[in-house]
Amino acid sequence: MKFVSNWQDLPSLLLPESVMSLLKTELVLPFEDEYSAMSFWDEVGVTLIYVEPDDVPEDIKTQVLNVIHQLIANPEFVVRLTDDYYLMLSVTEDNGNGIYLLFHPDCPLKGIDLLISMAESRY
Repeated sequence: MKFVSNWQDLPSLLLPESVMSLLKTELVLPFEDEYSAMSFWDEVGVTLIYVEPDDVPEDIKTQVLNVIHQLIANPEFVVRLTDDYYLMLSVTEDNGNGIYLLFHPDCPLKGIDLLISMAESRY
């Protein structure tokens, strides 16, 4: 599992370039450009949680797991980036701040199957 709270740290996710490109496209979508998206992330403190394919619930700290389950229960939207990557956003504050959840369809977390069934396919 990886956590990214700074736009410049997105490469630390070590995603395939094609997936990173789609991810950035999706993250920039609500903004005029990438600079505006970066500024928003810095200003309000957006976080992206990447639940990797080999992550198992038993290895995730209880507090983190509780937050993830709250996110899963309150999706703003879910997008299918590729067959292997889905992106969900849960808005957590009135100023638009939220937490993105990037996950694999085989992720063993409770509720992932519901998110997959809700996912839009934009690409």
